[in-house]
Amino acid sequence: MILGSVKITHKIVYQLTLIPLFVALLLSTFSISADVLPCPEGSFYEIPSYDVTYDLIRKGKKVGSARRTLKPVKENHWQLSMNSKASVLVVSFEYKQQSAFTWVDNSPRPDSYLQKDKNSLKSAKAYKQNFNWQEMTETGSYKKKKWQLPLKAGIQDRQTSILSLRQDLLQQRSHETYKYPVSYKGKINDDVYVLIGEESQQTPAGTFNTLKFERTHKNAQRVSYFWLAKELDYLPVRIRQTKEGQEQADMLLSSIN
Repeated sequence: MILGSVKITHKIVYQLTLIPLFVALLLSTFSISADVLPCPEGSFYEIPSYDVTYDLIRKGKKVGSARRTLKPVKENHWQLSMNSKASVLVVSFEYKQQSAFTWVDNSPRPDSYLQKDKNSLKSAKAYKQNFNWQEMTETGSYKKKKWQLPLKAGIQDRQTSILSLRQDLLQQRSHETYKYPVSYKGKINDDVYVLIGEESQQTPAGTFNTLKFERTHKNAQRVSYFWLAKELDYLPVRIRQTKEGQEQADMLLSSIN
């Protein structure tokens, strides 16, 4: 297939269509808030709104950007949104996520989750989840698949899971390994983050003192690394994904608006 003056082989098409996956894995991993201090047990956080931007990097080149926002809907109810756009060769991509959650007993409790992605080679796809905590059931759909699952306390969606990690760090709950159950596509799996150590990390937004974490995915060949800035209340300033030791995608903090 030839688009313009660029010959697109089947291998290139396959690699290009993986970019939304890389973006999804990078951006769904962290949900952050700034300027929040630990609070006593039994009380709740007053979560401030925020607006941050990241550069999306692939093979050393900027291919797009992502914007993540957190805003209140009503008392103790919040909306976390992410919108990203990327372009490689003649192929463009858009990826969106939106989580609605309630802050209960010092932790996020997901109410709904929506994920959409599309590119110029494929039609748009949508993924939906709804969490009914009164009936203790989760319903969801993706393509032609639909499901209903029993809910258990502590279950998170793809975006809210990291808020639990961030809270543990803010409350100085020190562990080498942090584990949180996440519901996705009708299955419950644990997101496991292993603390590697401390590093100084340079980004377009500045240089920060960070804690570096590693997360191995279900496919053990794929590994993600995260740098959380201490001076930004553990805001992620860099997220990097590798496969078989080779860099697949990178995300760097570019601005805090």
